[in-house]
Amino acid sequence: MSLEMQKNELRARLKRLRSRITPSLRHQNNLAIATRLLAMSEIKQASSVFCFVSFGTEVETHTLIDEFSRQNKDIAIPRIIESEYMLSVKFDCWEDLTVGQLGILTPPAKAAVIDKFDITLTPG
Repeated sequence: MSLEMQKNELRARLKRLRSRITPSLRHQNNLAIATRLLAMSEIKQASSVFCFVSFGTEVETHTLIDEFSRQNKDIAIPRIIESEYMLSVKFDCWEDLTVGQLGILTPPAKAAVIDKFDITLTPG
């Protein structure tokens, strides 16, 4: 089995497991994860952060992104291109985002590309 097939299988398995978590437990877990992340010295010291925009049953990141914004950190989020490539682009505000081809909130094509950040938060 190819590595790509293994990755796809693992993603599907994790998605099924996440779908079984109750909304109450998901909320508790999201709060615990956000609290723990925001307490990390690496996060506190970072001036720039790349963070995925949560979708579906993934760990909720909208609150984290809002907090990074309140802390005046430079924030980059992914822009997926044709389900093949990803650019890290500057996040300014939620109102700028639209639902992209994968159903995930996506920044506009004209958004500035950012290629360096202190911290990267990715799903999985």
